Formats: sequence, structure tokens, C-alpha cells
Amino acid sequence: MTDIAETSFVNIAPEPATGMGICRLVAQLDGEKVVRLDSHIGFSHRGIEKMLESVNTAQALVWCDKLCRTVPFAGGHAFVLAAEKLAGVNVPKRAKQIRTLLSEIVRVSALLTMTGNLARDTGNAAAGAIAAQAAVRTTALCRAVTRYPFGTYFRVGGVAVDLADGFQDRVSEWMSEMPPVLDELKSLIDNGIFRSRTKGIGFIGADAALAAGLTGDNARASGLKRDVRADEPYDAYSDVEVTVPVANGGDCYARYEMRIDGIYNALKLIDQLLPQFAAGEINAFKRPETTTLTGLSTHFENVVKGLLLPEGDVYAAVETPFGETGVYLQGDGSPVPYRCHIRSAGFPAMQALAKIAVGADLLDIRPIVSSLGVLMTEVDR
Repeated sequence: MTDIAETSFVNIAPEPATGMGICRLVAQLDGEKVVRLDSHIGFSHRGIEKMLESVNTAQALVWCDKLCRTVPFAGGHAFVLAAEKLAGVNVPKRAKQIRTLLSEIVRVSALLTMTGNLARDTGNAAAGAIAAQAAVRTTALCRAVTRYPFGTYFRVGGVAVDLADGFQDRVSEWMSEMPPVLDELKSLIDNGIFRSRTKGIGFIGADAALAAGLTGDNARASGLKRDVRADEPYDAYSDVEVTVPVANGGDCYARYEMRIDGIYNALKLIDQLLPQFAAGEINAFKRPETTTLTGLSTHFENVVKGLLLPEGDVYAAVETPFGETGVYLQGDGSPVPYRCHIRSAGFPAMQALAKIAVGADLLDIRPIVSSLGVLMTEVDR
């Protein structure tokens, strides 16, 4: 490495500029080349894992929502699966289908946002604006069909309320609007300038990606065929065919391709799931039909005071737009988790960034970070 006296340091902050969780990057440069990059996280640290060890399973969902504020349901999905697994809760089929449907809809929104961010960071503001508008429409669809706050919609045992009447028609109409948007995005983004800014930039091979613990699109872009939805199906993913595309480029362009493929695959999963929707309960802890004091009291205990977590420990994972997000949960017989640890999908990507960025031009750092698709509130818990 060049002697430190002959190098310069550049403070790249904040990242992202929108302020949804802040990461300070300090680059050591030899001319315009990055010879070292240090990531400083912790600016939005809230100690959520310790918070989850002081509240019951009903209250915990509010804290889980703070992990991924811009991606509904991603924060609490793994938590409710872990609690249900530990307590042996049998979730109704319709509730599983609702969770799966909404998870795929918000996946489209998140992947559109990531794609738009990468387009902006390579100088394509028009494509970024189109992607942002499509993401907003997708989030609006979720609000229309759930009619409930996102943060506490997924519940231990199912979901809070049923989807709105006619939700299948609304989702189908939205799906019919997506292909033209994707075609326009690809035609605007995938040009010579974009390829020159992404191909061969931010490379990470399969072995290095595996060693770094990368998951999701970041791993699949490096040739690792890993997807929790296919490998360890949860909710209604066992009832649909999950396609797991991979690429071998390992660079920013390959990660862009994986996110576009991820949108198409999410639409295919939704198309498979919509005709399968079953009638029935939406939560294992349904409100009793009788209004006796005993029945209402039992329902109140289960829903408001939280589910009793028996002694033992479990791990449950979901495939979020960022990759594999998991929750390790340990119970001691009370409704308050004795131990809760969250496996962040983005934290390994931030660790790998130090190696990925070495040798890159300073101008390439922002596209590399955007291509990794990290959300700092999810990385920094």
C-alpha cells in the first residue's frame, strides 16, 4: 500500500443522503483510487434487540417495524414466525397466504427503489424518478388492501384484519401496469453509460460472498443459489413455485440484473397465489363467538398481553428484499422473550464493502453502495 503520507482521506457522508439511517464512509485515496474504505455505523442505533427482551410478543411488533421503516412487514415477519415456531402455533392458511402476498408486493416496491437509487447514482435521474413513482403506487396498493398500520399488521398467529373486499381485482390491475413500467425502466437504464459505470465495478466472487455471509440478490449475483423462500419455505411459499435465478458477474451490473429478475419473479409468485386464496380465519387467536367473561378474558390475555413463550430456543428466517433476515428467539415461559437476536441481511454487505471498494475509483463508491441495496436502519439495530 502507498505510504499514508502520500495518500489523502475523503469523508463520504451521509450515506444515504436522504437520511434514512446514516452511515459515514471514510476513504483513503491514492490519487483517485480507493486503497481503504472504513464504514462507520451506529448513528441510528436504538438497541432494538434489548428492547425486544423487555416487551411482550404483542408489543414487540412496534419495535420490529423500526428496523425497515421504508419496507413494510420486513421487520416483523421473521419475529412472528419465530414466536409461532417456539409456541407451536398453527397459523390459518388464509393468514399465510395474506402474508406471502403482501411480502411479494412490498418486495417489488423495495426492488424498484433500489434500482432507482442505482440509476440516480450513475447519473440517470429520469429512471430514478420513474422507479420512485412505481414504488409509491405499489405502497399505496398495500395501504388500500390492508387498511391497517403496516407495523402491526403481521401478528403472532396470523394478521390483524382481513384484506379489503375486491383485493384480488386491485392486485391484478396493478400487476397489469407493471410490465410496461419495467420495460421503460430497462430501456432507460441499461445503456452504454450505465454498463460502463457498473460492469466490472464492485466485484465480489462466489467464495468471497459466501465467506462474507452475503444473502439475497447480493449472493445470487455472485453465483450463490440461495433463497429462503425456496430452500426453507415458510407461510404459503410451499404452495407456489419459487424460481431462483443466479448470475456470475459478481459486480454492480449483476446485482442490478438480479433485482430486475426479482421483480419479475415476485409478480409470477403473486400470479400463482391469487387464485389459491382460501376462505377462513385470519388469525389463530380469533375473537370468541360467545361474549362470556371467560371467553373475552382469554382472548384479551392472548392478544393484548402476548403469547406465552415456552422454554427453548428457535431460529426463523425470511427472504426480505435485502436478503435473509432471521430472528433467534429464546423463551422462559413468559410472554417476554428471554433472548432475541436479529440476523441482519445488510450488515454482512457493509462488512464486505471494505474489500469490495478497494481498487475502485472514488466516483464508483456510491454506485457500489447503491448496488448492495442496504438500508441503514436494518443494518444498525
